[in-house]
Amino acid sequence: MVNPLTRGLRPELRSQIERENVIDFTKLQLEDVTRRIPTGEPELDWQSVVFIKNFRQTNLAADSVVVTMRDGFFRAALTPKALANLILMSTNMAWLNMGSYVKMLGLSEPLPIVSGKLRVVATEQPKHGGHNSWVGLQFVDNINAVWGKKQVRAQLDNGMEIIFSDSAARLRKKNDETLRIAHQMTTEFQYTQHHALSVDALLTQEEYDGQAAIEFHQRYLLVSGLNLMGISESQVDVTLLLKRLRQGNKEALHFDDERFQA
Repeated sequence: MVNPLTRGLRPELRSQIERENVIDFTKLQLEDVTRRIPTGEPELDWQSVVFIKNFRQTNLAADSVVVTMRDGFFRAALTPKALANLILMSTNMAWLNMGSYVKMLGLSEPLPIVSGKLRVVATEQPKHGGHNSWVGLQFVDNINAVWGKKQVRAQLDNGMEIIFSDSAARLRKKNDETLRIAHQMTTEFQYTQHHALSVDALLTQEEYDGQAAIEFHQRYLLVSGLNLMGISESQVDVTLLLKRLRQGNKEALHFDDERFQA
């Protein structure tokens, strides 16, 4: 059976990988990838990205390699971060959302990409040209260290394994953090549905991630600010206050106004 994950590789390497069931990104060369994404904005299944490999070096530009579970390997004349941006654009989220979750939950940087089942994190920390590679943890079942090397061997949910430069401890930590963000998103979604915070009750989880998450964070930041001012949430009609602030009503900040008292 043809393995779609190995498409786009030179025949000899593809046969070797399918025989050994292992993709070693520490040994992959640009010349091993035979397909190139046309110039312009690539149209790929960004939700199925398994790995983005950085080949850039200081003062030397180079293609990146992007691998998707459904379509295999491609070369792209874009930086890994530009490709990560395209993944993010395929969701309803933004880096601002990711930064809010990381700060709120006290997590580590670089920022991940989390939306629905999608969980993509930077890996192979900047060594050449200040760029990272990226890995899609939504496809990873197990993370193990490669003995004697700063490498990990990650087992994918299709039974294959991938090897790349990172520490197992760090990658497990990032995996746990993305799961915490995903759990927080689900919690917020359920909270929003329960309290009907100006969100259609028929929204799906994915739709919520992009739309109501912004509203939830506005509420979270506002309540945090109120608490710093010594004002508890019970003293203020937060929903009404948010509505008036979004309408540009600066008078809404006058908390002594009885209209905003619960």
